This record gives sequence, C-alpha cells and structure tokens, in this order.
Amino acid sequence: VDVAKSTDGGRSFSSRVVAVHGDLVSADPDKPYLAVDAQPGSPYRGTIYVSYTDFVAGIQIRTVVSRDGGSTWSKSLPISRLGSPAAGDFIQYSLPVVAPDGTVYIFWMESDGIFGHLRIEYTRSRNGGKSWSQPADVASNLPSPGGFSLRIAKSDDTAQRIPLLSNSFPAAAIALDGTIYVAWTDFAEGSCDPTTAFSPLCENADLRLSLSRDGGKHWTSPVKVNDDATRSDQFMPWIATHPDGLLSLAWLDRRLDPDNVNYDVFYSNTVDGVTFLPNLRVSTASSLVGTSTQQGLGDYNGLAATADAVFPIWGDMRVQNDMEVLTATGRLGP
Repeated sequence: VDVAKSTDGGRSFSSRVVAVHGDLVSADPDKPYLAVDAQPGSPYRGTIYVSYTDFVAGIQIRTVVSRDGGSTWSKSLPISRLGSPAAGDFIQYSLPVVAPDGTVYIFWMESDGIFGHLRIEYTRSRNGGKSWSQPADVASNLPSPGGFSLRIAKSDDTAQRIPLLSNSFPAAAIALDGTIYVAWTDFAEGSCDPTTAFSPLCENADLRLSLSRDGGKHWTSPVKVNDDATRSDQFMPWIATHPDGLLSLAWLDRRLDPDNVNYDVFYSNTVDGVTFLPNLRVSTASSLVGTSTQQGLGDYNGLAATADAVFPIWGDMRVQNDMEVLTATGRLGP
C-alpha cells in the first residue's frame, strides 16, 4: 500500500512512500482507505490513518499510522477478529473517519455469506492510534449476505445482461457536533437466493442509515433512506457531513428503469437521520448495463461536502461498454 502527498494543492505529488509492505507480515493488503486528522481541536492533528484488509493467516482488518506527514509509518496492528475464508468469513471494506476531538473510528463489514448474518462493526482509538477498543456492533443480524450480485429483472436476455457485483460496505461520516453516521445497503424489504454460494443473487436492495450521538455507545435502529415505491435496487452509497451538521448521501439507483437493469445516481440529505430530502436524480443520463465485461462497477463511489455544495462521484456507463468516472456539483440553498 503506497501513499503520496501534495503540498501545492494537488498540482504535483511527492514520490511514493510504502505504508504497508506486501510481505510475510501483510501478505496481501487489500481495500485500503486513508483518513487525515485535520480537526482544529484534536491533540493528534496531522495524524494519518490507513486501514486495510489482510489475508496473511486468514482475513482481518489492520491499520497503520503516520505522525510525520506520511514519511514513516507505524507497525501494522490488527483491529478486527481473525476470520477464516475457508469457513466463509467475509471481513472487508474498512473505512477510517476522525471525530472533532481526535477520536478515530474505523468501520467495516463482517459476514459469513449467509443472509441475515451481516454485521457492521467498528473500533475506535482515543490516543492517536496507539491502541484500539474491542470491536463492537453498529448493527447486527442485518438482512444481507455481505457480498452479493444484484439480479436483473428481465429473463429473456440473460446471455447479454448479467447481475452486478455489489456489497454492503459501510460508508461513514462524523459531524462537527460528534454525531456519527453510518450507511450501507441491505435487503430489509428484498430477498436473496440461498442456493447461490458466492455472491448470492439478490433483489430489491435499499439504502439504510444509523447514527450515534454518544461516541458509538448506542446506535439508532437502521432507517430506510430511499423513498421510491418500487422493488428496484439502491446500492453503493457514500456520505459526507457539511459544517452546519447537514448530512449528504448519494448512491446508485435503478428506479427509473422498469426492468431494474440500468442505473442512475440519486441524492438526499438529512439534519436528523430520520427525515430526508425527497430523493433527487443527479445523473443526466442513465448508465447502460450490458455485456459481461461490465459485471463489476468498482466497489465504491465518493462524495465530498463543503459549506454550500456537494460533489458526488461515480462510475458511469451512459455510453455502453465505456466506463467513465463522472462528478456533478450540487448547490445548497439557504
């Protein structure tokens, strides 16, 4: 896992520094994500956190920390239990986020591949990543196998159109008042085929959200974010908070296609995690899902928020067989 930095607003980047070596300590580091403590009131301001999944003796979430601007990195520490891929364990998709007081949280997904066995987990560090709390649940026994394929509705052209690979990874964000938000995809109103082992075929995915106002001690029951009255799929969310505490959310959405094949990007926001802005279409054209070369869209979207704007980013296929990365600008009204 390599890290580079820019000190001139992204015009140029330094030569890379290896944060995690792919050796006997971390044989196969996968799915890395990075967070920088930029909180004005944090005693650990400037600390950089990278979390990733490792497969050295099973499957496990680990983390490394830099306290000198990315020049050197700490020893890798395990922060999740050690799972067994042979037993079906799926521990993946970790994401670090930093609270205003400098507490860093890392969220990830755990599943054994069985519908209803999904857990969204987290750990936290209050001392700049020197030590970590025991893993705890944001939510458990969730209606998803963790990794899945979204079934297409049409049955007359399956040779040309195949299911899309997706997952229930957590997206997380923390507001300036310390409220922690976590979003993911599951099938509370949908279903999955239990006869398919790897990436079970599932349908009617929905976006769900939970929050904590006490540093993760208690979490609200998950609420549905998307407001469609269809059995279409909503999946691959990303979230971000604005300085005033507003939470923005963007995701992929199939509600505009009666065959539940092609997708658009939709958006909403909330001030309380309970009531949401009516869902708005972001994309100006639908992405066209077609041949087998497009089974995977990539595992993530993205979203950035400022005081008066929001910038979602996504993998777009409005030109069939031509994947592009697009963004849009949304302005927040008074």
